[in-house]
Amino acid sequence: MSVAKKISPLFFLLVAGCFFMPFFDLTCSGERLATMHGIHMVTGTQLEQRNPFSGKSEYKRIEPAPLAMIAFAVALVGVGLSFVKHYSVALINVCAGLTGFGLLLMLKSQIDAEVMRQGEKLILVQYHPGFWLTLALFLASAAYNSFLFFKKK
Repeated sequence: MSVAKKISPLFFLLVAGCFFMPFFDLTCSGERLATMHGIHMVTGTQLEQRNPFSGKSEYKRIEPAPLAMIAFAVALVGVGLSFVKHYSVALINVCAGLTGFGLLLMLKSQIDAEVMRQGEKLILVQYHPGFWLTLALFLASAAYNSFLFFKKK
């Protein structure tokens, strides 16, 4: 496997690794309520909510987000496909990169809409560099694999 072809799985491995970074914070009046990692969006998690009046903690289950699950799976498929020796794999990885990019944009839109609906404009979403890096790496993997595909022709 040439050095150029070793870079493609590296992009997708980095994307998968970025899912373990913080994706966003939920804040209210500048105070952080919760930090969500990408992997929390994939597997689901429990958030502790402290009642400001009673001081008691309540736990709220956050269900996995299907868009995040699919985006993570796309990254893993991209890693696996990068090792297949076939001329069309680069084109499939272009599609994988663009699909992951699109899924994350839809996830962002979904998160923003849900927080707006439930938070009644009191709760804000602040996206971390982990989310933006994941988005950029999906796009970079699509661009790089596009380069590889057209270089072969």
